[in-house]
Amino acid sequence: MKPADLRPEDFVGAKSHPLTWSRREEIRKDVILQVLSALRFLLQRQEGDKPFLDTKFQVGSGKDFDRDDPLRGGHVIYTWIQGRGLEALADHARWLEKEEAIGEELRESLISAIRVVLPRVIGSMEAALALPTAPADEKQELVEIFLRSWEAFAGRFVRKEYHLLPVPCLDQWGNESKAIPAVPDGDPGYHTGLSLLACLPALN
Repeated sequence: MKPADLRPEDFVGAKSHPLTWSRREEIRKDVILQVLSALRFLLQRQEGDKPFLDTKFQVGSGKDFDRDDPLRGGHVIYTWIQGRGLEALADHARWLEKEEAIGEELRESLISAIRVVLPRVIGSMEAALALPTAPADEKQELVEIFLRSWEAFAGRFVRKEYHLLPVPCLDQWGNESKAIPAVPDGDPGYHTGLSLLACLPALN
């Protein structure tokens, strides 16, 4: 398969049982097509001078979230989502370089787009987190927010008896929530570690 042009209608959705050799090839083609199609769509949303990865759309309807939505609007940026996106794009670029089933023109166009997006978003992230260069009044407000958040996090979420790992979510009574997405797994990397690392400049 050398998909010079991506066509979602070529997606077979092949059944996996019984797993014959030809069916394995169909599934492999489907997997590659799905990854390439989704990647191209997301990169197309970055065209222009968008400073952050634009994921503000509903997959079910294909429509963008309302800009004024207080949680999902385009003006609301979640740094851990941006971090995940940057890591994903870097890994996709490495995969694109090695996958022999991808046509050369398509491969180069996607890699080139990723090479443009990565430094731009990283620069935006660094600027957004540049607390030391913020105006004095804004800097003090940000520090106060951090201190209040840290007090709540350290006092209520962190479990001293279990490697200082935090519980994912508490309910209104202060108990560990059982509701999704408060899944009961340990997450020292993305949601906790990266967020805390981003706050360290406030203590310098």
